[in-house]
Amino acid sequence: MAKGTIKNKNKIKEVSKKNMELYTTAKVSPKGKLNIEDFKNIGVNILKFTAPALGVFFAQLAMGVEIKAAALVAAFALYALLSDFFKKFNDGKK
Repeated sequence: MAKGTIKNKNKIKEVSKKNMELYTTAKVSPKGKLNIEDFKNIGVNILKFTAPALGVFFAQLAMGVEIKAAALVAAFALYALLSDFFKKFNDGKK
């Protein structure tokens, strides 16, 4: 084998070892429990996805749309919030 091949294999082993250390030291909550990082991620997702949908809901109300018709947008926002919460709750170390 050429020396270059051996060096490349050693580099690959070092990189994969570093990647495994990243996975093992990550703050992963146990299944069925949420840690602070999970709540922060849920909060970020609320700002990204739920808040704009609620903005559309309130904009519809301001334009005179009936609450029954605008409720579908609010239901979508609630569904997004709950699905993210339960996804985080069920993920984690098993």
